[in-house]
Amino acid sequence: MMKRGDRVSPLWQHLMILSGFVVTAMVIAGKIIYIQNYHQQVLQNKGEMRYLGTLPIIAHREDIVDRHGEHLATSVPVATIIADPQHFDYAESSYTALATTLAMPVATIRHKIEQRRHKRFVYIKRHVPYNLGEQVRRLQLDGIHLQREYKRYYPLGEALATVVGLTDIDDHGIAGVEKSFNHIVQGSNGKKLVFRDRHNRAIDDAGFLQVPQPGQPLVLSIDKRLQYKTHQALKTAVLKNKAQAGVAVVLDARSGEVLAMANTPSFNPNDRRSFISGLHRNRVVIDAFEPGSTIKPFVMAALLDRGLLSLQQSIDTSPGYYHLSAGDKNYVVRDVRNFGVLTIPEVIIKSSNVGISRLVQSLDAQQLWQTFSQLGFGQLLGLGVPGETKGRLNHYRDWHKTDQTSLSYGYSLSLSALQLACAYTVFANDGWQLRPSLIKRDRSEQVLDKQIFRADTARAVRDIMQRVVSQQGTAPQAKVAGYSMAGKTGTVYKADVHGYHKDRYLSLFAGLMPAREPRLVAVVMIDEPSAGQYYGGQVAAPVFAKIMTAAARLLHISEDEIPTVIEEEPFYTFRNR
Repeated sequence: MMKRGDRVSPLWQHLMILSGFVVTAMVIAGKIIYIQNYHQQVLQNKGEMRYLGTLPIIAHREDIVDRHGEHLATSVPVATIIADPQHFDYAESSYTALATTLAMPVATIRHKIEQRRHKRFVYIKRHVPYNLGEQVRRLQLDGIHLQREYKRYYPLGEALATVVGLTDIDDHGIAGVEKSFNHIVQGSNGKKLVFRDRHNRAIDDAGFLQVPQPGQPLVLSIDKRLQYKTHQALKTAVLKNKAQAGVAVVLDARSGEVLAMANTPSFNPNDRRSFISGLHRNRVVIDAFEPGSTIKPFVMAALLDRGLLSLQQSIDTSPGYYHLSAGDKNYVVRDVRNFGVLTIPEVIIKSSNVGISRLVQSLDAQQLWQTFSQLGFGQLLGLGVPGETKGRLNHYRDWHKTDQTSLSYGYSLSLSALQLACAYTVFANDGWQLRPSLIKRDRSEQVLDKQIFRADTARAVRDIMQRVVSQQGTAPQAKVAGYSMAGKTGTVYKADVHGYHKDRYLSLFAGLMPAREPRLVAVVMIDEPSAGQYYGGQVAAPVFAKIMTAAARLLHISEDEIPTVIEEEPFYTFRNR
């Protein structure tokens, strides 16, 4: 029973409350229907993003091998430790366990992770041995993952480092052959779709998005065994003579292939920290120098080839020097001593600057320039390695009054050790020059580039150079017992922007082996020997002999001993035109 004073709620209030419930229910129902009908794909994609992800697949960088298939550079699998800061538990025990396993300071790992706390990826340590990576995996730390990568390994170490070069930590070539032929050996990386758990760990594959493509193997012309022996001989000589640096290059005299190319100082390509760009360069192709007396055989050949000289002539070099006037300046051409009257072959055998300077006057400037230009001086050889130099050969129209004379004994031009070695192939191939190659050649490939001298000219000069490697010549220390040898020494004053230094030298030797039927052409250059000896015959020629001794054994080159009487009798046959 209602009492007086009780109020009855109006009907309209009840209806409004009921209507509110109805409208709210309809809005919720409508939203559900809208989401189901129109946003189903959006929500599905968002759901998939929670458990689907991509995983990069690193392509295998192919091997670089020598001419016999021996490894010069190969890729070995390594593990890279990465972290997902959003799923790392940040417990001190996790930091400690990871630091202990990786032999890293706890503070370093903490800094790496916490400075990228809102990121999903950070490197902890790259390129660790794979067994160490497995130890990290067994820790089962949240947010810590392994990524498979490859690390380049170089079996010859420093012996071939300046030639093969190296890669960076991402496996891209940054020096040497690794850089210039990167497009061949690298390949292209791939991507894989993977299922991930709530800790962002890959738990299953969902197929490739992009299949990785491996690179192509690269076969160099290098002989791994001879390369090692060449580097060891060169390094020993540089240390013995307290020199700044040294280079040596060995070519196959029949194909032009580079069998060995050594530089010192070098670096350990298996430790990138030892690489200093520029300092540890491939000097054989990058550095240009004045070749000194190693140029004289080409001058002699140019004279003989044009019929301007007979080997039966003689020339007076007394008193061992002579003066050249160029305007208000006076230049002196000197020999190491007064040789007096020399036969034409003896000008090369004794390496007389005075003799060759007087002989070269029979050539006009254009003829001398043409000979040097045909030999490739001042031009790129196209070996396909970074930093190759052209050297310097000024056009004859730009020569100063004394340039033709200084050119005859190897000054006023510059070239690389490889250019000099390629030029010497003309004496091994009856006047034909070979194109060099650092890639192993097919036997059917045409290797003769151009004929520079007549066959009889080339043979005559080669015969003369045999006498250089004798007790009568400047390089008896280049001799290898049981083999005929031919070559030429060079000793050059070093120059810089301030001029020539009278107490700093380059010591050179360029030669052929065997002299009768050459199989090898080699050049050795020692930069600034400072232990007392500096002549090319004293410093560079013994290195040549050591390299050729090793080459004879490794390449099975038969002995062709020439009777000693050959050095006392006429040793050439040459017909003037």
